[in-house]
Amino acid sequence: EKYLICNRCGVAIKFYNMFIFFLNLVPLGLIPYVGWIANGINPGEVSVRVACGLLPNTEKIRDKSASIQFFYPTKNVTANKVTIDQNKLPKGIYETQILASPRQKLILPPHDHVSCRYAYAIAVTDNPSQSKTIAKNAVKAYMLDTAPVLNEEIHV
Repeated sequence: EKYLICNRCGVAIKFYNMFIFFLNLVPLGLIPYVGWIANGINPGEVSVRVACGLLPNTEKIRDKSASIQFFYPTKNVTANKVTIDQNKLPKGIYETQILASPRQKLILPPHDHVSCRYAYAIAVTDNPSQSKTIAKNAVKAYMLDTAPVLNEEIHV
């Protein structure tokens, strides 16, 4: 048996007795990814091995603390542009990502939830409270240029 595994998206190709099986698993979200960064246990590989009937390797490779912070606007807006000033990111930031596209409506709960995030930052340290603080403070490096959203553009 041989496997080709895409760890990030959780898809495996299993070669078994000349047959090819595609195991289309649920794509990994950011929360399992943060765990992977902290402890080195690859959730995509674990999922694929379990789906293939194999024992997963759950031995920690690292013993770090990782925190993710999602950034939201203070009110309903349309994102014109999001930028990150790399020089303003605090030490300990592992990864940053802009999520909002130009002209994307960022509508806050209760009308929307996940799609109102305009960015995120992941911090990695040896201390859980320190990584959480660093991730939150990364917001100072983001600039969100917006336009107003009209009330009729908010769908319930």
